[in-house]
Amino acid sequence: FTLRAPTKIESSVLYTRVAVVDGGSDRAAMIRWQRAMLLQAIVGWSGVMLRPVLPDADGSVMAFEPGAAEVLLDAQPDWEESLTAALLDHLAKRRAVEDTAAKN
Repeated sequence: FTLRAPTKIESSVLYTRVAVVDGGSDRAAMIRWQRAMLLQAIVGWSGVMLRPVLPDADGSVMAFEPGAAEVLLDAQPDWEESLTAALLDHLAKRRAVEDTAAKN
């Protein structure tokens, strides 16, 4: 998987889009925000087999298409968990570097 870390503004916009439901805040917003961030972050993959999405598929490789990421993550929740953890770790490290730079 190839991930592109969303910018701060992209992250803020995504959170704003998912944080309010029916005029009020929603406790599931964090989960929806993480999914939205991950879907935006996935910019490619290679070697992903079609079988996780279509169990009866032969050994075909699934071509990358942005719209297919959501279907793939639904079929492989463990992959989503791992990719989300990697993305959030990267964002935390980026924030730490920025905080250190701001103190100097």
